[in-house]
Amino acid sequence: MAGRILGGLAIVRHLSETGLELNEIETSSYQTGVASAVTKYRQLYMLHIIRYWVDLLRELQSEAYKENLDIPHFTEIFAIFNNEDNYLITRKTFERL
Repeated sequence: MAGRILGGLAIVRHLSETGLELNEIETSSYQTGVASAVTKYRQLYMLHIIRYWVDLLRELQSEAYKENLDIPHFTEIFAIFNNEDNYLITRKTFERL
């Protein structure tokens, strides 16, 4: 629709997530919509990967405590990753807890 309305009246310069330059209104509009639709799921899948490593770190921490080693309390540092997916998907930033 944007392409029909603006036709030759607009110049578009948009970069896709892969770095490809998009010069057409229809293509860039579509890619922008796709990017905004998948952003929260891309973030969630990255958090799943991080959660796996945090679980592994938690197990190593447990073993270190059995040996009476003095290490940081990683479970406190990475506590946010213990939340449910439906909470994590709504977070826009993880800089502040």
